Amino acid sequence: WSSPPPQIPFPPLPSILSPPSHVLSSAPPPIPIRSLGYRAAMIRLVGGYMREFETRVRQDTDEIYMRRQTVILEMLREDHRRFTEIIELRTALQGQVTALQ
Repeated sequence: WSSPPPQIPFPPLPSILSPPSHVLSSAPPPIPIRSLGYRAAMIRLVGGYMREFETRVRQDTDEIYMRRQTVILEMLREDHRRFTEIIELRTALQGQVTALQ
């Protein structure tokens, strides 16, 4: 009973579960606020991450809506071109039918 428990080697955590790397992180590490402490600094840091995330989501949403509008305009142009072609063919056909009568 005096032997230590066996050491089990675990594989490294996936990057999403690993603690954030200060080398790769674009944000500076939290600066503790002396009067409020570390918790307040973390709340401020998380708030910054949330604002950055919201900004990215807004930019992505704007891009999605711009692409959507571009596709809609292209479809409307194509629809108008086809409609014009059909009207021209219909007019030509009516002229031929009238000539045969």
